[in-house]
Amino acid sequence: MAQSISDTTTQSNSVEELVVIGSALYRDRTAAIAPQLEYTTDFFQRFEPVSVGDMLKRTPGVAFSSDVGEYDSPQLRGLGNGYTQVLINGKVVPSASDDRAFFVDRIPAEIVDRIQIIRSPSADLSGAGIGGVINIILKEGQALNGGSARAGVTNVDGDENKLNTSFAYGGQSNTAQWSLTGSFQERFVPKVKTEEVFDDERNLEEFQNENDDRDSDDLTLGGDVRFELNEKNSLSLSANYIKTKRQEDQDETTFEVEDSEFQLAEATLDDVDIEEQTALYGISWEHVPSENIVFRSFADFSKVELSETAIVFEGDDAAALELDETEVIIIADDLTRLGTEFSVKTSDSSSLKFGLHWDDKHRSNRLTVIDDEGDAAIQAFDTDEQLIAGFVKSEIVINDGLQIEAGLRITNIDREIQGSNTSDSASEYAKTHLLPSFHASYAHPNGGVYRLSLARTMRRPGFDQLSPIVFADEPEDGDVSVGNPLLEEELSTGVDVGYEHPILRRGIIGINAFYRDVSNVIENGIVGESDIGGALYSVRNTGDGRVWGVELDMSFPLSERTGFFANATLLDSKIVDPFTLKNRRFQDQPDAIFNIGLDHTIPQWDASMGFSYQHRGDSISIEYGEEVLLQYDANLEIFFEKRFVNGVIVRLTGNNLLDAEKVENFTKYDGLEAQRLGLVDEYEREIESVGPSLGLTLRKAF
Repeated sequence: MAQSISDTTTQSNSVEELVVIGSALYRDRTAAIAPQLEYTTDFFQRFEPVSVGDMLKRTPGVAFSSDVGEYDSPQLRGLGNGYTQVLINGKVVPSASDDRAFFVDRIPAEIVDRIQIIRSPSADLSGAGIGGVINIILKEGQALNGGSARAGVTNVDGDENKLNTSFAYGGQSNTAQWSLTGSFQERFVPKVKTEEVFDDERNLEEFQNENDDRDSDDLTLGGDVRFELNEKNSLSLSANYIKTKRQEDQDETTFEVEDSEFQLAEATLDDVDIEEQTALYGISWEHVPSENIVFRSFADFSKVELSETAIVFEGDDAAALELDETEVIIIADDLTRLGTEFSVKTSDSSSLKFGLHWDDKHRSNRLTVIDDEGDAAIQAFDTDEQLIAGFVKSEIVINDGLQIEAGLRITNIDREIQGSNTSDSASEYAKTHLLPSFHASYAHPNGGVYRLSLARTMRRPGFDQLSPIVFADEPEDGDVSVGNPLLEEELSTGVDVGYEHPILRRGIIGINAFYRDVSNVIENGIVGESDIGGALYSVRNTGDGRVWGVELDMSFPLSERTGFFANATLLDSKIVDPFTLKNRRFQDQPDAIFNIGLDHTIPQWDASMGFSYQHRGDSISIEYGEEVLLQYDANLEIFFEKRFVNGVIVRLTGNNLLDAEKVENFTKYDGLEAQRLGLVDEYEREIESVGPSLGLTLRKAF
């Protein structure tokens, strides 16, 4: 896909830069006025990350609440569930996820050129991203001049050997630049999980043991070409395809415990097959009538298809399993994006950019549940969503040190939802939002840069929250749960204040404080009584919340041969929980995120080595009848590389060397009144673990 952030230039890389050799772990400074961090391949490649999620885990302020060993949905500033906007080459792409979150573990690291973390967006970007924006820039012809190939094997927990291979090649002529990328990788996560249930006096009542093996194959192909038609016109074409096949095998054995004696109670087996395909196509035309004017028009087409089949077996023991039910999920998401943009240099010290973007999305969700007798229940809904956004952005150089950027994005959302078990009439929704932004940067003569940003952003409701499908006996018998097609967007007014300073030649240290005032926060809650005797639950805009924190990052050389990086993010937030009516943090937001790493080069050996250490703080989530404290152990990874002649590199990597565990502590209540009074019914503790992995990789630049 062609890059759409015009303020970021793409430079041609030499063959040596395609395979990172002996460079330290630095982040790059950017010329953008808005607060933005940029990390190139230099920062990531030496640890041989498998996916974009693997790359992001060591960047500032990015957390994950995934199962241990997996990095799928990033939470910038600890905010997930659609609060973090993920872009590919500056553009929104569809996702199979119902909460609009993009699962970055499906994008192989090998096709990525660099990653930008945009703390406060400008008007020419999507207005989403209350937590911030992650922009993944893929390799393309303008960034490649030569090629590289990679082959490797990863041993997981001393059990399975998984293969991976990739290639990238780009070329240029007087009239064209082009590139091809490809990747195939096998991922394996063998998890062991134990679950203990205690009564209100913390006596053990139930014990469960679970083995959960997740085996994935990812195939990725990409290509782009840019034709220089003449001195004033160029045409770019791009295509990317990602296919993931995933097998999940979960077997659980449950024991009842009485007087310290374990009695086998139940065994279950879940056999889950998942196949997801994503196709992205783009075409853009750029016309430069003069050195001060650039006109650009583009059309992007993308499609996501997800098929998930889960077969559940239950029995008194593992030898007596019988079919319980089969669940089939089919999701298709199509997105067409058209846009046109004008950039005008109005004077030597000012420029103006304005444009119009149009998105047309159609999404279908279908859930089929087949019981053990073959009877099927089908739930389905379709969503049609159009988004029209116009924007204007002006940049002005006030003097040698001070620059400002001011912009406005006007976004109109028009949505229609039709469910299968609702009336014939569709639910329609339309809303227009004004999203202004202002950024200022001041370059001090001592080399430091001060930044101030103000921006209004939004978060659109997830498709599961908008769904009109009615679920009986959820969350408890007699209750009814239903989505809300008329949910409004969450809106945030935010401020960022930061400073960064160069140190020790190429090094840099930066600090940023941020605050977000969020209105129309979307939460699940009780809205009335159901027709079957219980409570009626629905999603609604419950009120306002606040998010704030401090972000610190640094990277610099400790010596000529040793590089060091570290970042720490302290987070907090406040919102009134709709169940307990007490203040809490936003769901699943950790209180801190910390990363540190070091690498050292030994010229006499043509070798390098290093480590990276990541840790996230505790987080909480509260739902009807339960409160969950989520804790993760730290992760340690290392690398050792040996360089040979002709651009050949061999790397040995180790990941999860501390045998990290994920621990969930549940406090459960018998009903809403008991939850508000703090009368505990039972406690539950789930511990999930996965062993270390070792990788051996061979790279060749040509």
